[in-house]
Amino acid sequence: MSVPCHKAPTKMDGLSIQRIQDLTNDDTNQTSLLVELTDRVGVLHDVLKYFWKHEVNISRIESRPVIECKLHEDSRRKFDFFVDFDGQRGDPNVDALLKELIPIADKCLVLDNKEVHWFPRHISELDKIVNRTLDAGVDLEADHPGINDQQYRSRREYLAEAAKTYRWNDTIPIVEYSADEIKTWSKVYETLEPLWGKFIVAFNAKLFR
Repeated sequence: MSVPCHKAPTKMDGLSIQRIQDLTNDDTNQTSLLVELTDRVGVLHDVLKYFWKHEVNISRIESRPVIECKLHEDSRRKFDFFVDFDGQRGDPNVDALLKELIPIADKCLVLDNKEVHWFPRHISELDKIVNRTLDAGVDLEADHPGINDQQYRSRREYLAEAAKTYRWNDTIPIVEYSADEIKTWSKVYETLEPLWGKFIVAFNAKLFR
């Protein structure tokens, strides 16, 4: 799928999430990129044209405004673009693409690349890797003790969904625990609490004082 770049987009006011689905759904040879851009007319066009120039196929693109404290009243808004595209570092066209994107972006991070250690510079960036943090998600391995417990699996799915949809600046959702859950976790607490003095590390011990 090619991304048309002949028409410059309008200013990014109210820009909604755009998804370009890859018909092959093959992500074995894909790269995930996080690009931060300062809002101005045509800024997205200036980035996408390099994908067209180097013949790099985009399979998905999402956008989200960057929430941050403004130091000046005239500070311009910024947007984060999460882009999945075909190819990997080492491919001549991908390397050429990244070489041209890095100078024009406020931030350009290659995710899921073991050669480069990524660390969030703002708490909002953790939202972009939540699906990777919840590694097992709602799926269970065959040897998991709850694999055949439909009530447990349903509850697990509910809690995982709440975690995945939460965003750093949203109101923290309230989870109502059942009487059985309260009883279970109370027992866990009562069993572990006497063991803190023997096994808990000093740093964590201070948190409970």
